[in-house]
Amino acid sequence: MEERLERMEEMLANLIRMVGEMKKDQLEMKQDIGKVKEEIIEVKQDQKAMREELAQMREGNEKHYHETNTRFFSIEIDHEHTWEKAVQNERELSKLKKQFDLKDFT
Repeated sequence: MEERLERMEEMLANLIRMVGEMKKDQLEMKQDIGKVKEEIIEVKQDQKAMREELAQMREGNEKHYHETNTRFFSIEIDHEHTWEKAVQNERELSKLKKQFDLKDFT
């Protein structure tokens, strides 16, 4: 009977030790979970800041695109106008050459 009692006491002591270790492990896990939650909050804040920065960059790129596109359009119009004037001048020179019977001096 005494052996049985000692075995039960030993089993109870082991059980108490195991419960203590489990409680300690559980507390460590709660602390780890708390740290992970804090890190997740930081990552979300960083992500939000990056999205805002990206949106600003997109706005800047769109503005720059429209400015560049406007300049190219203006250059294209100037180019067409210059060619029209060049063609017009060449026609007038040709007419003058025919009118005065001049030869090409180029």
